[in-house]
Amino acid sequence: GSLAINDKIRFGILDDLLNEMPADLAYLSFSILFGDSSYLSDFTDKSFKISGVSHIVAVSGMNVVIIVAIMMFLLRFIKCKKLIKFIVITIVLIGYCYLCDFTPSVVRATIMALVVLSGSFLGRQNDILSSLGLSCIIISIIWPLSLYDVGFLLSFASVIGIVLFCNGMNKFLNEKCKIPNWLSSSIAVTVSAQIGIYPIMASYFNTFSLYSIPANIIIVPIFSLAYILLFSATLITMIMPFMSFIFVVPAVAMSFVNWFPSIFVELPYATLYVFDMKVFSFLYYVALLFISSFVFIKNKYKIPISIGLILAMTTAFVVQLIPKKFSKDNITTLETYEMVNFLTTQNNEKILIGVGSVYDSNKIIKMLQENRIFELDAVILMNGKTDAYKERSNLENINSICKVKKLIMINKKMQAFETSIISEKCISSIEESDFIQYKGVTFYFLYDNEELVGIIGDTQTKDIAIILDINKNQALKLASTLSPNLKVICYDENDAIYFNKA
Repeated sequence: GSLAINDKIRFGILDDLLNEMPADLAYLSFSILFGDSSYLSDFTDKSFKISGVSHIVAVSGMNVVIIVAIMMFLLRFIKCKKLIKFIVITIVLIGYCYLCDFTPSVVRATIMALVVLSGSFLGRQNDILSSLGLSCIIISIIWPLSLYDVGFLLSFASVIGIVLFCNGMNKFLNEKCKIPNWLSSSIAVTVSAQIGIYPIMASYFNTFSLYSIPANIIIVPIFSLAYILLFSATLITMIMPFMSFIFVVPAVAMSFVNWFPSIFVELPYATLYVFDMKVFSFLYYVALLFISSFVFIKNKYKIPISIGLILAMTTAFVVQLIPKKFSKDNITTLETYEMVNFLTTQNNEKILIGVGSVYDSNKIIKMLQENRIFELDAVILMNGKTDAYKERSNLENINSICKVKKLIMINKKMQAFETSIISEKCISSIEESDFIQYKGVTFYFLYDNEELVGIIGDTQTKDIAIILDINKNQALKLASTLSPNLKVICYDENDAIYFNKA
C-alpha cells in the first residue's frame, strides 16, 4: 500500500506478464518496457552483452523512437494542429519517463526526441546535428554530472555515428553494392553506431563485441516488432485490464529476442579486449567529423587532413600493440576485494600473485592492458581460503587476453585446475617444500600453524614479502624476524596494512 503510483502500475503490468508468459519472457519484457535489467537471469544478461545487443534492455533512443512512431501513426487519424500533436506526444513521453522512474537514459532520449520533433512541428527547418547539440546542452544544464556518465556518452556517441555516416553508408550499400534497402539501412545504422561508440567502449569496458554487427542486423528488426506489440498490448491492458491475455501475441516475438543472443555465447572470439585510446579518442572523433559530409571544405584540404588523422590513430594502435618491457624489480598492489599483486623483475619477468575475486578480474585485465602485458611468466595462487573453482574462472578470463606460461599453486587446489585451459604441463603444485624457484625469483612460503599466510619473492636485487590474512600479533612477530632490508607489504584478514617497508 506504500508503493508510489508508477510502482503500482509497473508491478501490475509485471503480474499480467507473468500470468500470460513464461517467467523468463515476462521478466525480459518487463526489462525492455521499463529499463530494469535486475530481473534478467545471469545467463541472459551475459548473452546480451557478448552479442552486443544489451542496449535493447536499456530504455533509450530506440524505445522512444518506436513510441513516437506509434503515436504519430495513431495521430494521423485525428485532425488537429501540429502543435496539439506535439503536445500529446510530449505528454505521452513524460508519462513514460514517470513509469520508468525518470531513469537518466529514458530522460535523455526523451529530450533528444522532443528537440528533434520541435523543429518539424513548429514549422522550422531541422538540422539533426544542431538538434543533437542543443539536447546535449539542455541535459548538461539539468544534470551537469551526466558528462561523466557512460550511458550519456554512449547515447550521444551512437547518435553522432549514425548522423555522420548512416545516410552515406546506406546509399553506398544500396546503390553500389545492390543490397536491398531494408538490409542496407539496418547494416548502415548498426555499423555507424558501432563506429561512434568504439572509443567509449574501449575506455570504459576494454571490450568490443565481434558479433555485434550481425547480431544487431538480425535482432533489431525483430525487437522493433516485439516492442511495438508489447507497448501496444501494455496500453490496451492499462485501459482494459481484462484484455491482459493479448500479451501472448508479443510473447512469440519475445521468445526469439530471448533465444537469439544465446547462440553467440560459445562462439570463438565472441568478445575482443581492446585498448583505451586515451587522448587519441579526440583525434578519432575529429577524424570522423572530417571524413563525414558535415565539414564543408575543399577536397584538396579535406582529404590530406583526413588521411593524416587516420595515420595518427593507426600509429597509436600499433604502439599499443608493442609489449612493455620492465627493467627493474618492483611490486604493485592492486586495490581489489582479494589481495592481488603484480611483480616485475629486472629481467622483464612478469608474475601475478593472486587472481582476486569474481569482481576483480576486469580490474586485473585493465591493469595488464594499460601496461601492454600480453604474456605472464607465472601466476601464483597463494590464498588457501579462496574457492579454487572461482579462481580458475578468473584465471581463464585473464588467460583469454594474456597468455599464462606457468601456474603455481598449493597442492590441494590442483584438482580444480585439471580442466583449466592452461596446459597441465605448465601447472606446478607445492608439496612439502617451503619454496619454489622460477626464473630469477625464489618464492618462500610462510606458514603459521600449518596455514599459508604469505609469500616472499627473493629477486636478484632485493627481497619482497607479501603477507596476508594474519592478525596483528602475527604481523609484529614477522616484523621482528624478517630481514630489515626486506621490502614488506603486510595485510590482515580485512586488508588493513600493519606495516609497509615498501
